[in-house]
Amino acid sequence: MKKLKPALEARGFEVAIFHATGMGGMAFEQIAKQGKFVCVMDFALPELGNLLAGSVINGGEDRMLSAGVANIPQIIAPGCIDLIDFAGWQKIPKKYSDRPFHEHNRLIKSSALNTEERRETAWEINIRLKKSQAPVHVILPLRGIEEWDKIDGPAYDPDGLGAFMNEMKNSIKEPIGVTEIDNHINDEEFSLTVMKIFDNWVEQGIVLNK
Repeated sequence: MKKLKPALEARGFEVAIFHATGMGGMAFEQIAKQGKFVCVMDFALPELGNLLAGSVINGGEDRMLSAGVANIPQIIAPGCIDLIDFAGWQKIPKKYSDRPFHEHNRLIKSSALNTEERRETAWEINIRLKKSQAPVHVILPLRGIEEWDKIDGPAYDPDGLGAFMNEMKNSIKEPIGVTEIDNHINDEEFSLTVMKIFDNWVEQGIVLNK
């Protein structure tokens, strides 16, 4: 969002940013439910994976549903969906103890999802997006979806990432749009792709600057 926020503001849009820490997702869903956004860019989805894994750091049962029900167009990317977040003071459950581990800060620590769990998150993402009453476009950055899954990073897992991306591609059906990019989610090409989709929606009247 460091690159996207100034680009959106230069086009006359006000930008609200929500951190994917459970409470942030809940606040976002409540505002989306009221139809307060002209467009949603949802690029950090760990709260959904946390919900499926039973972590307390989740955005509630409505995560990724409210905007679609409120007829708000959405641009989606599966950022950080490969990690399960736990409260920093909690012990990581035994089933996750032998997996790659990342301590984000003193409040949140994360373990990686395995390949089958990643497929399950892909199914759930698509189940929720199919309920949208407004246009949805999904961007799939094939080179990685968070800072720590880069080559030689602590969460680098090309097989798991590939399985997730294949499941996403196989699950996404029209009218949901999809764009694959041979880049990492933190690369400039990702931001350029987002703004290309957004500007096209503005031109078509799908996104209105109220």
